[in-house]
Amino acid sequence: MADTWFISDHHLSHAKILTFKDKTDCLIRPEFDNVEQMDAYILEMHNQNVKPEDTVYFLGDLLWNKTDSWVTFRKMQGNIFFTPGNHDDIPSLISSGKIKGMKLWYKLEAGGKKMIASHIPTYRDMGRCDLNIHGHLHDKLVLDPASQEPDPRFFSVCVEQLGYEPIHIEDIVKLADY
Repeated sequence: MADTWFISDHHLSHAKILTFKDKTDCLIRPEFDNVEQMDAYILEMHNQNVKPEDTVYFLGDLLWNKTDSWVTFRKMQGNIFFTPGNHDDIPSLISSGKIKGMKLWYKLEAGGKKMIASHIPTYRDMGRCDLNIHGHLHDKLVLDPASQEPDPRFFSVCVEQLGYEPIHIEDIVKLADY
């Protein structure tokens, strides 16, 4: 039986991502010395979890448009459905032949939860959806405007928050059971 996975913000072959820092001035990807090491680890974690017949929602900022990142991307298993991010080259991704579908957002349902999957966190349809699965924020969380606490209706699938592994839809439902 095929499984469903989510992940975002790989930034394959993007050297500058290794210099990005959080609000405490710490690197957001301290585990890696170079992009080759980062790309190899992301590919390994992806293929350890995702089988060729699985569905994977990549929620944007997949790769830097360089030869090395395309080589890594082509080795990733699964049927890939894509939501473009602000760093993605959409025509190149479409022409890769790896993308099975591409939308600005996907509406899904699992475990009795209605969800919207997008690159940038959005309040769009949050009156009709229970959860926004998103990327874009890397090390940050969406805060509730009133309490300034993490908003449980938003679930980030940025690689930094998932240990560089895709997360299964059932795990998202369990973790987001508020």
